[in-house]
Amino acid sequence: MLLDGLADVCRVMRTAPTERRIIFTLLAAYRADQSNVRNELVGEMLRASGASLWVIEVRQPEGGNFGNRAREQVLDTGSRRSGGLREIVASRTGVTAAAKHIADLILAQYVLTYGPAGGSVRSQVEVT
Repeated sequence: MLLDGLADVCRVMRTAPTERRIIFTLLAAYRADQSNVRNELVGEMLRASGASLWVIEVRQPEGGNFGNRAREQVLDTGSRRSGGLREIVASRTGVTAAAKHIADLILAQYVLTYGPAGGSVRSQVEVT
């Protein structure tokens, strides 16, 4: 159901009254995914929404995780391409540290807007 949920959120995000669109997802890989939505469609919906995907995934260290290629592709590629991050933790105890890390990264973001201003081909933008 994860991909179905992401598709729904992406639909809502397209019309969200904010420029800063963040999807934060916490999931457990030891449960099988029963989604009916194709991963390519969810990936395109994520791109069109303008949102960044941030994921914390809890996996059991001794195995017992349900692999799902479509889910893995959306979470991994979607988070990277959207400017988000995917963190995998081995137990519930790692969730707090991972969530704090993600929150710190999100809060440290800033928007950079640029456009033609009469510079030359050798013009450079410096961030200090």
